[in-house]
Amino acid sequence: MTGCPTKHPAPCGQRGAVLVLVLICMLALAAFVLGALDNAFRQAREPALLTKEYRTDMLAAAGLTAAIEWLGHDDVSGADTPLDDWASTWTGPGLTVRITPCNARLNLNWALMGENATIAGEEALAASARVKRAIETLTNDAKLPDFAMDNLLDWMDADTTAERLHGGEKSAYSSTGKPYTPRNALLPRPEEMLLVRGFENADVRWLRDNFTVWGEKDPAININFAPASVMKAFLPELESVIPNLVAYRQRTGILSPSDLMNDDIGLSREEFLAIDQYVTVGSGTFQVDIEAELEGWYQHMRCIVGRTNTRVTLISADLLENRLRD
Repeated sequence: MTGCPTKHPAPCGQRGAVLVLVLICMLALAAFVLGALDNAFRQAREPALLTKEYRTDMLAAAGLTAAIEWLGHDDVSGADTPLDDWASTWTGPGLTVRITPCNARLNLNWALMGENATIAGEEALAASARVKRAIETLTNDAKLPDFAMDNLLDWMDADTTAERLHGGEKSAYSSTGKPYTPRNALLPRPEEMLLVRGFENADVRWLRDNFTVWGEKDPAININFAPASVMKAFLPELESVIPNLVAYRQRTGILSPSDLMNDDIGLSREEFLAIDQYVTVGSGTFQVDIEAELEGWYQHMRCIVGRTNTRVTLISADLLENRLRD
């Protein structure tokens, strides 16, 4: 005899359907239980993580307070050099604080000198051209597309329709499905550069090492702190003496732009006169990078502070990283 050996046999197809239904119910129950356990784990874990984050916040805030105090005790009448107390990287348990003048980097907003400087006429045009060449040099060194520069200028200028030869305004972004359009104003943060066509794949570390949007309005970089890449791009007249310059500023500090012509650095008078207005040894705005780590929680905060003869004030603060270490 064949078939299902039961007293009141049910069709085999029905028994199979029941088994499938039971299996589905068990899977649904397992998913529900796992979800409930995961939710309970998260609820138990979140207060501990929030506590770690809060404590790390407090540690970073202490670093900012210390940086402001160091800058406040500095003599603002002299040059800012690597020998100043605040210029050393400070490290302590779970905390690292670095202070650099904002004008050690190339200000992206200087590219529009007609709208963003106190100088005027031919000087403004010459300064603007120098800044644009410097940005283009740095982007070429980073192997970014040739059209990146025109797109950056179209992003920043006030005009909303006219496009440069290789640039792009609103239609260039909307036609490719981008959820944003050019600001058509000066940049509030250097990272906004990563939204511009041609800069989407730029290394954010390269961007932060070379560029800023804060600081003095007129284009002059602090040669006591500017990285070699910025000096070479913005002040190509210095290229042959950059090694001497870096060694000299670390040894004694450059106290006056005219020190560039001394025997230790070796810049000629003609070269110095060509760049005199674009170099400085003083700064009024500083970037404070604070890295704090406590109980596995990590924060990187970037603060911009302004310094006058009487006090140091906070201009802006950005939390660049805030996470649990892997």
